[in-house]
Amino acid sequence: MPGSDPKALVQRLWDFCDVLRDDGLSYGDYLEQLTYLPFLKMADEQHGLLGGERVVPIGYDWQSLLACSDADLEAHYSQILSELGAGDDMLGVVFGKARNRIQTPAKLERLIKDFIDIHGWCLPLDHRAVHPAGARPVTHPGSQSHRVEP
Repeated sequence: MPGSDPKALVQRLWDFCDVLRDDGLSYGDYLEQLTYLPFLKMADEQHGLLGGERVVPIGYDWQSLLACSDADLEAHYSQILSELGAGDDMLGVVFGKARNRIQTPAKLERLIKDFIDIHGWCLPLDHRAVHPAGARPVTHPGSQSHRVEP
């Protein structure tokens, strides 16, 4: 997977905009779609890197999109947007009133599989920013608080 530097991520988004503009989408429409698709991809990457609880439930996640093609992909993407937008959680806020505005199933598949999926979208974490060299978290007996000592 190619590196994930911020400038490259921005350039990828502009490349996707060109593809969607060619499909007749307005600026607002393709900006909207380029929020939802990378969000799903980043949630998948985050789970792969960190494990733990999934942000997006199985069946509505990035991997479920990759498993579909053509009209099935278009229908599944629309279902994902509808289901995730119906919740009263963070996903409901992100996907509220979301609709698939990409009119051509082949373009949707191209965006998902040939543009978004082949790139890494999570920027690497600089662990030194979390725990500078030589610093260690300290917990005092009977306390729930932590502090970092050099």
